[in-house]
Amino acid sequence: MKRFMAKTLCLLAVGTGVGFGCGDDDPPKTPQTEVNVPHYFPPDETPAETPASGNALRLQFSGDAAIVVPMAQEGSSKIDMSSSFTVTLSGFKSAADADGVNLKITPVNGLRISQNGTGSFQGDTKTFVVTVQHDDQSPFSCKEETVHVEPDAVPAGYTYEDGRKSTKVFLKTGESTTCRIPVNQKNIQAFNRYARTSRGLTLHYELAENVTLPAPAAGQSNWTPIGIMNNDSYIFKGSFDGKNRTISNLKIDTGNDNQGLFGVIGNNAVVEKLGLKNVNISAGSTVGGVVGHIAGAIVRDCYVTGSVAGNWYVGGVVGYYERGRLENIYSEATVKGNGQEVGGIVGAISLGTVQNCYATGSVNGQYYVGGVAGIIKGNAGTVKNCYATGVVEGTGKGDSPYDQIGLGGVVGHTESNSTVTYSMALNPKFIYEPAPLANPGHVGRVIGFANDDRTNFADNYAFDGLKDRSGSTTWPNDEKKNGTNISAEELDKGTKIPDAFKGLPWTYEEGRLPGLFGQTVEMPEHLQLP
Repeated sequence: MKRFMAKTLCLLAVGTGVGFGCGDDDPPKTPQTEVNVPHYFPPDETPAETPASGNALRLQFSGDAAIVVPMAQEGSSKIDMSSSFTVTLSGFKSAADADGVNLKITPVNGLRISQNGTGSFQGDTKTFVVTVQHDDQSPFSCKEETVHVEPDAVPAGYTYEDGRKSTKVFLKTGESTTCRIPVNQKNIQAFNRYARTSRGLTLHYELAENVTLPAPAAGQSNWTPIGIMNNDSYIFKGSFDGKNRTISNLKIDTGNDNQGLFGVIGNNAVVEKLGLKNVNISAGSTVGGVVGHIAGAIVRDCYVTGSVAGNWYVGGVVGYYERGRLENIYSEATVKGNGQEVGGIVGAISLGTVQNCYATGSVNGQYYVGGVAGIIKGNAGTVKNCYATGVVEGTGKGDSPYDQIGLGGVVGHTESNSTVTYSMALNPKFIYEPAPLANPGHVGRVIGFANDDRTNFADNYAFDGLKDRSGSTTWPNDEKKNGTNISAEELDKGTKIPDAFKGLPWTYEEGRLPGLFGQTVEMPEHLQLP
C-alpha cells in the first residue's frame, strides 16, 4: 500500500513538472513552472529537519593552559589538585544539532583527562570544561605535555576541517625556581597544608594572582605558619616568589611561638616580592607578618599592613632575624609586644643586615623597643638606610638595673659591634613611664641605649620636633644616640635626607618621604609644614 501511494504521488508530480524521481535511479527533473503541491508522508515517516549543508564548526581553546601541581592533603602522597581548560565549538544552528556532539581527546601518559559530561549550549556555541589530573601512578616530574582535541560525532550537514587542535598542560613540581608551583585563590589552602609537609618545605612556589583568605570564626585562625622551630627538617628551605602580588586578611590567633605567614625559614630560603594586606596576628613570641624566625635566609621586596601582636621578639615583618638579609621592605602595621625586643620592622637582629626599609605604624612594648628594630644583639648586626615615622612606646618598669627600657626611634637597644647608619628617626613622640623606671636615660631619638663602645653610629638624623615623655623637644647633645637634627622644612625640601634614599631601590620626590616599589610616602601629619 505504501509503495502504491508513493508511486501515485510520483506520477502526479511528473504530470505537473515537479522534479520528483519516480525510481531509485531516476534523476530529478527541473520544474518548468512553480506549482504548490502538498507534501504527503505516511504516519511516522516524517523525516527530522536537517540543517543546510556547509555549516562550518569552529573549535577554540579559552583561558590559560592547564597546570597540574602536586598539592596534597597533609599526611598524604596523593596528588589531588586538578586543573582545567575550556573548549568551545561554535557554528551550530540549534541546541538539537549540538546535542550529540562531544570531544575526542587524545590520551596522554601520566594524565587523566575528562570533559564535563555533554557540555553546555548557548547561542551557537557548545562549551566543554576539560579537567586534567595526574594519574596518581606515573612519576610526577616537571614537564610540558600537549593535549590534542577535536570534535566527535559532528552531525550531518555540518563540516569541521581544522583537524586536531592542541593546548599545553604544564606539570609544576616546584623542584627548581624555573618550575615553581603556582599558588592561587583556588589552591591557597591546599598550599598551606602541602608546604608544611616534609616534601613541601623544600620546594619553590609563586603567587599566580592576588589572594584573599576567608574570614575565620571569632577567635580562630585562617592560617597555619609554614615551618616550625623543631629541628632542621621542619623549617622552610625553599622559596616563595610573590610576583609583586598580595595575600589579604591573613589571621592568626594563638598562643604559639614562631608565627607569621612563614613560621621559621632557613638554609638560604627566600621569600620575596610579596605584599601582606590587613594581617591580624596575635600570638606568643617570635612573631612577624611575613616570618616569625629567620635563620640564615633572605626576605626582600615585601610589605605588611594591619596589626601584629605577641610577647617577645615581635616585628611588623619579622620577629627574630639571625643571619641572611632583610632588605627593601616596609611595614604600615601597628606592632605590640607584651614583653621585650619589639620593632616596627623586626623585633631582634642577630648577625644580619636590615637595609632599605621604613615603618609607619606605632610600636609598643616593654623593653628594647624601636621604630625599626627592638634590639641588635650579638655581633655584627646592622641597620642602614631605614626610617620610622610612628609613635614608639615603652611600658617597662622595674627596680633591677637590667630593666633598661632601651627606647629609640630607629633601634631600641644595641649590643657589641652593632652598626646603625644613614637612618632617620622621624617619629612624633616617645611614650614611656616616669619613675620607678629603672633608667629613664636609656632613651634616645635614634638609639635608645648602646651596650658596647664597639659600635658604629654615623650619618643618622632625627626629627627636631620629636618629643620626649614630658613633651620636650630638647635632647642631650649626643649625636651617637640622638643623631643630627632634621626639620620638617628640610624633609619637605629634601635638603638633609641622605642620598641613599634618593636612588634605587628608593623613589623620591620633593614634598614626600622616600618610598619603595615605585611609590613615595605621604608626609605624616606631624611632619607637614603649617
